[in-house]
Amino acid sequence: MKHVGIIGMGRAGTVLAYMLAQHDYHVQIVLRRPQSTAVTIKDQEFAVKTLAQVVEEAEILMIATPDKVIGDIVQALSVMDLTRLRAVFHLSGAVSTDILDPLRTQKVAVGSLHPLQSMADLEQSLIHLPGSTLTYDGDPAMLAWIEDLTARLNCRLVVAPPEMNKALYHAGASMASNFLVTLAAMGSECLRQAGFSEEEARKALTALMRGTLGNLENLPPERALTGPIVRGDAETVRMHLDVLNTYIPNLLPAYGALGALTGAMARQTGSLPAPQHELLQGFFK
Repeated sequence: MKHVGIIGMGRAGTVLAYMLAQHDYHVQIVLRRPQSTAVTIKDQEFAVKTLAQVVEEAEILMIATPDKVIGDIVQALSVMDLTRLRAVFHLSGAVSTDILDPLRTQKVAVGSLHPLQSMADLEQSLIHLPGSTLTYDGDPAMLAWIEDLTARLNCRLVVAPPEMNKALYHAGASMASNFLVTLAAMGSECLRQAGFSEEEARKALTALMRGTLGNLENLPPERALTGPIVRGDAETVRMHLDVLNTYIPNLLPAYGALGALTGAMARQTGSLPAPQHELLQGFFK
């Protein structure tokens, strides 16, 4: 099954279209507001077709639209003849596969295939997607095809258990990815007010964060944790709170909330003795 239709050309749709084409899949694109009969991604040209045309020609259909549009696409598909289609997947990490149930009446396999990767830029996404996790939640009948696709893209596959809480899964992914950027912005603001240029702050902090992520690749979070809180260094933590209160008070709530969670983790693992933990928790209230 090498004929794939992709509905939508957001970040995930664009990246997957290009990578699938690089692995000899025949990819056609459906756009809600097409302005031409073809789109070019890097050096690859893709035909732009209507939804009706793609349904007649593709074997696999991937819905790569914003979450709020998936239901509209399913409604449009439900009144079409889907005889040629083998499967319809959406790429959302938050939306249940139940939204695709109206298509089951035509014996089409359905599921979600979520790339667990940050896709802010095409070039960076093409670098980072290999090695990433694809989370599959859907009909077992398509698992062999999903496994083959995952291997071709050099990704890791996780098959979601039936009881998986998808909202909780997506919340965890969002915190680990989106809030990492927020933390970098917070740290950058501190360094810039301390005297670094914006470029110096960005380079310094991304190198620091790469080191931390490298630790997390090889160690559980509690062993990767470093810094004044896990050491029970109340004097340094107090200094942080005082200087933030003076210069960047809007960061105090985040520092306090994250500090309390960090202290609790350090206490649970025994790294932080109870007296120091109680003292630090008092700072964070």
